[in-house]
Amino acid sequence: MVSIMATERELTLVEVAASLRVSEDTARKLVINGEIPGRKQGRQWRVREVDVEAYKKRLRQKKEK
Repeated sequence: MVSIMATERELTLVEVAASLRVSEDTARKLVINGEIPGRKQGRQWRVREVDVEAYKKRLRQKKEK
């Protein structure tokens, strides 16, 4: 029997920055400060795409209030 697991797409800080339209340094600060969950893989940060989308959603909701 073969088991197939769906993996979530992980983004680099460069990809996170492009998605949020911010600098790479700003994206790094968002992850380090815990505003967007991320993990270190070697020397690079990895961020789940769903977490970036959740952050964008929180920003939109904040602007609507």
